[in-house]
Amino acid sequence: MLNRKFLFGFAALLLMPLMGIAAEDGPPWPDKGPRIMFNTNDVSKIPEVIPKTFYLGYWHSPTTTVVYNRWIAGPKGHLLGDESIHGEEYGYLVKGRLAFIFEESRHTVVVDAGQFIHWPNIAHWGTCMTKECVLYAFFVPTRDDYGPEGKKMTSKSNVWISAEQGK
Repeated sequence: MLNRKFLFGFAALLLMPLMGIAAEDGPPWPDKGPRIMFNTNDVSKIPEVIPKTFYLGYWHSPTTTVVYNRWIAGPKGHLLGDESIHGEEYGYLVKGRLAFIFEESRHTVVVDAGQFIHWPNIAHWGTCMTKECVLYAFFVPTRDDYGPEGKKMTSKSNVWISAEQGK
């Protein structure tokens, strides 16, 4: 059985052409060099956005945003995303079961742990269908709405989270 480290590394290799990176070109930010974005074995450093319910860490390259998402069911269930469009998206579901809803095309895609999903620039929203979900996502182009790297996202600083919290 393939492990997470292998699958994450494999996914990164597949996405290099989309990120404008070729192995022989080196890192896209030569003044900073290579970096470790996060450790899948220690997620304690992933910022809590909504207490005990939603965690999100994000990192930007010049052309791509890499995101770690974790949803935990709260007393009212899960945080639901508001329908949005933000470019091409790739995701690897590490834990749980997620449903992505594409209302314009009337499609719902259910993703289980271990599956890798892609969709083009189309409006969608999603919800975790199990007690907990963990998703690694890649966005092309960068998610400028997340704000600068290193700044903690809050339920007020991001449009889709604040819209959902107002419901």
